[in-house]
Amino acid sequence: HHGLRKPAVGRPENLRERPPVPSLPRCGQQRQQAATGEMRRGREAAEFYCSLIPGSRVETVYVGDNGFSTFSVIDFSLGGVPYQILDAGPHFTLTEAVSISVATADQAESDRLWFALTADGGQESHCGWLKDRYGVSWQVYPKRLTELTTSPDKNVSAKAMAAMMTQMRIDIAAIEAAVRE
Repeated sequence: HHGLRKPAVGRPENLRERPPVPSLPRCGQQRQQAATGEMRRGREAAEFYCSLIPGSRVETVYVGDNGFSTFSVIDFSLGGVPYQILDAGPHFTLTEAVSISVATADQAESDRLWFALTADGGQESHCGWLKDRYGVSWQVYPKRLTELTTSPDKNVSAKAMAAMMTQMRIDIAAIEAAVRE
């Protein structure tokens, strides 16, 4: 079960001091945080994400009570990058201001993730963005997209960007064809 440990109840004596959580994704080795409290399915979400990305695992699950309600904090890693979910009720909501970005090796891997993340209530959005069934925003695209959109050849980057802007799920073959035109 992806390294799951039995949930601790209350505050464990050896609970480490948590570092400040950045508000932007991909900030070095600091933990990324997503609040999934509206759905109270944080552990389920972490297990699902870990099942999709190699080298991922749920590290710890802390369950507590603040006097008003129970909450949980789930520490997990996706491909070695640490994340944290605070599952604490409807007080915290998700927005596209924070997303998980996955640059894949190829179109097949992008498609595998895209279809898994949009299944069962997920929603497609533009330019490789989607919301999964838990309300978390993702950007899923082949690494080749970055090569094309950041090309030093301004004609290539402009054509790649224009083609990408017309897509929901990234289709790198269509973007490469647009660049060749």
